[in-house]
Amino acid sequence: MQRWKSEQRPRLPPAPQVVQTAQLQNEMNHVLNEETLSPSEKARQYGEVLHKFQQSHEKARSPSVPTVSPVATTTTTTTTTPPSLQDRILESVPHTMRRKAQLLMGMLK
Repeated sequence: MQRWKSEQRPRLPPAPQVVQTAQLQNEMNHVLNEETLSPSEKARQYGEVLHKFQQSHEKARSPSVPTVSPVATTTTTTTTTPPSLQDRILESVPHTMRRKAQLLMGMLK
């Protein structure tokens, strides 16, 4: 039993998102700790890395299945028509649940 505990068990490689997050955090720390950069240059570079970090975080939070947004009907006339009740209902539903709402609306018709 002791031998089993002391042996190294194989580990899975970290997820790509974890690796990218760690790289961005290291880059942010490097920018802050760089003594040769002026404060304004540090702020600019840190802002760029922070923007990348936020984009990767949003990408990780977004659903992996693409959502279908309702198709807007276009008219050739210059007058704009108010959105239908179904369009207004679908616009009120969060993007992650919009496909399910579309299916539900189709069943109700």
